[in-house]
Amino acid sequence: MNNITCHNCGELNSDKRVLCFLCNSGLWSKKAKEKKHQKSGYNKYNKKENNANNQMKNNIFDSDKHYREILELKGEITKIKIKKQYRTMMMKYHPDKVNSMGRKIKKVAEEESKEIIKAYNYFKNKYSIN
Repeated sequence: MNNITCHNCGELNSDKRVLCFLCNSGLWSKKAKEKKHQKSGYNKYNKKENNANNQMKNNIFDSDKHYREILELKGEITKIKIKKQYRTMMMKYHPDKVNSMGRKIKKVAEEESKEIIKAYNYFKNKYSIN
């Protein structure tokens, strides 16, 4: 896992975060995530280059793994865990929470919140969460 240094306080943060956990300032982790996806074989549409027989199975598995990373789910997945993690992630990355930090950080937070919503909808449909 790569670490990103906060430009404001110098604290090391995970590359999965957009905001520093110490000073709550913006981090530019989008580039780090893109590098991570390139290493793992993802392209823009979450597909791996595989032969035709395994492509469908791998896409389902890869999207599941990708969405687990977005929601930072670890271990066994339960409906309660998904809901709880979705709410905590939205509290971190909601654009209204970072409104005073500037346009660039707000834009990154908007993109992150869209990804979080996509991941939640994926698990919502898969596990039939109300």
